[in-house]
Amino acid sequence: MSGAFSKAFDLAQEAADTVKQSAADGASTVAIQVKEMLDRQVGSGAVMGRLPVRRWQAKQ
Repeated sequence: MSGAFSKAFDLAQEAADTVKQSAADGASTVAIQVKEMLDRQVGSGAVMGRLPVRRWQAKQ
């Protein structure tokens, strides 16, 4: 019975490792996409570090 338990444990460990790797790959993909989006915005004239001033705020 210990052989079957060991095999089941190994399969569960492999599945967990696969899930962890998939999550890491997904997070990396999102990070790359966000960086590319920010790079495009900065390249098109976006100002970093400043929030836009609304018209009603500017009149006060």
